[in-house]
Amino acid sequence: MQSLQQPIRSRWLDRWWVVAIVCGLIRLFALMATPDRFEEDTDAYWVLAKSWNETGTFGLVQSDGTPKPTAYRPPLYPWILSWFARTESINRLALSIIHLISGVLTCVLGWSIAKEFLKDNRSNPQSIPWNSGLAAWVVSLSIAIDPILIRQSTLIMTETLATMLSTLIWWTWLRLFSLDERGQNRIVFLVGVMLGCYCLSRSSGLVWLMLLVLGLLVCRDKYRGRQAQSQQISFAMLLLLGGALVLLPWAIRNRMVLGKSIWTTSHGGYTLLLANNAILFEHYEKESLSRDWNEGRFHEWWADTQDTEKAATELDIDKQANAFAWQAIWEHPVGFVYGCLARFGWFWAWWPSQSNSTSPLVVGAIGAWYGFTTLLFGLVAIGALFRIHHFLDLRWFPAIALVVGLMGVHLIYWSNMRMRAPIIPIVYIVGATFIARFVNRPYRS
Repeated sequence: MQSLQQPIRSRWLDRWWVVAIVCGLIRLFALMATPDRFEEDTDAYWVLAKSWNETGTFGLVQSDGTPKPTAYRPPLYPWILSWFARTESINRLALSIIHLISGVLTCVLGWSIAKEFLKDNRSNPQSIPWNSGLAAWVVSLSIAIDPILIRQSTLIMTETLATMLSTLIWWTWLRLFSLDERGQNRIVFLVGVMLGCYCLSRSSGLVWLMLLVLGLLVCRDKYRGRQAQSQQISFAMLLLLGGALVLLPWAIRNRMVLGKSIWTTSHGGYTLLLANNAILFEHYEKESLSRDWNEGRFHEWWADTQDTEKAATELDIDKQANAFAWQAIWEHPVGFVYGCLARFGWFWAWWPSQSNSTSPLVVGAIGAWYGFTTLLFGLVAIGALFRIHHFLDLRWFPAIALVVGLMGVHLIYWSNMRMRAPIIPIVYIVGATFIARFVNRPYRS
């Protein structure tokens, strides 16, 4: 009987559409449970989308009815929304469908990546066959119920799209190892194009792209043996070419309408200043590294400063914010060091800040969930450092570059829990892969 049940179980576990249905129902329930969240357009993405739809310009409509071009927000997400922004009110149905599809695709891709790294378990006749399939399911379900990803999927923000893109990039990269040289070049170029799209969704993607290129240039491919250095250089150049072809039109547009070739956004100065200002440094001195600080004081000061300085354009404001931030860093070096520690902690925080209105029971459950998963991920990552050849496995390059790049950016720029959304699938894939291999270890010869 067991021999008959096992193939049936394996068949069901190995169907991507079953994963899509189960995870889709979970995300659909989350969207239905919070129908009013899409009314909160905190970062004006829907406003930008509607303006783009009505005027053909990525910008905000002024009082005289003319659009004012901007590069303050990344354009990919508003561009997608603009196709559904023909109504006066926010199109909640379209937003729900976009976020549902993106979220389900992330779950399926995470499941597929986990299966890829667990092939050695399935090929070992002395291992437990279902462990690999179960581990892949754990990954997909973890992504589906992840508190950060669920919350962001109910808001008009870019995390849902960015997380899907980051997982898709890694999944596509893994196709590299089953193709001939010509096919590999096409895949690498496609990954570069996807990285360019990611940059137009999250500006930190530019660091990801640069780190991945650098990794290809300086590291050897341990997974495939003695790989010719010239081919890895070729891969690096193809990545750059693919990314540049996507970003170049955006940079040219910004040069034409704003006077500067902005490759991502003009939001960096404000994000740097929000993380590095005298008011926040004062908070570190009085309240240690707590996340609950008086942002209102900062916003009032910044508004007064802009009125006083009378910055004329969006680029002037960005330049001004950068200048104030670096001035604060030079004047408060100890505060900056404290800030780096705080931002690292905020990035990997286990529970929402105390100012959040979430109930203590929910906060405790979220803390327990992230306490286990992030600790497991951290232990595996530290263990891998002692076996450095694992980092030379080319299959892991996109994941490693994204984690290092995102953490590095948010050590300096503003940081909180939602900033780690794009690497959440990586955390679960690493954890589940480790557990499955550990469980199977006693059964290996």
